[in-house]
Amino acid sequence: MSRFATCALLLLGAVALSGCVGVSMHSLHPTRVVVTDAGSNEPAANVPLSVTYDYDSYGWFKMFNVPASEAVVTDSDGSTVMNLADFRYRIILRVGEERAFLGKAAILEGAVVSVPPYKVALTPMKSSNALQPTAMPPLHSLMASLGAAGQVFKKPRVRA
Repeated sequence: MSRFATCALLLLGAVALSGCVGVSMHSLHPTRVVVTDAGSNEPAANVPLSVTYDYDSYGWFKMFNVPASEAVVTDSDGSTVMNLADFRYRIILRVGEERAFLGKAAILEGAVVSVPPYKVALTPMKSSNALQPTAMPPLHSLMASLGAAGQVFKKPRVRA
């Protein structure tokens, strides 16, 4: 192979393999989803729901750790619980055959979304395993709880 062809191939490979990468830093939030008929306001039973997450890459950007899609069906009361991610890019909610685009605020704060012929209410649920802030006990009570173990940290006496 000629020197020119080798350089051209290396340059083409460098351009083709270059690009940007990102990692999605999102959290999952259990969310109560209630689907009602927009006209009658009656619960919509057995309606398939799905959520997918997408981003524009234009072929040069790769996102790692994109949230997984989820699909559920509403119960007889038109409700279900979904784990929705507060993804930075596109959040696509499919209700039956129709779709709506959600924003991060809809996941975190809740929203009512019109997806004809349905109305979808998203209500964030308090997670049972969420970390709750706790008060730190005073230092002297921590040292007292160490008891004899606190002796390990004292400097040993040296006798002459």
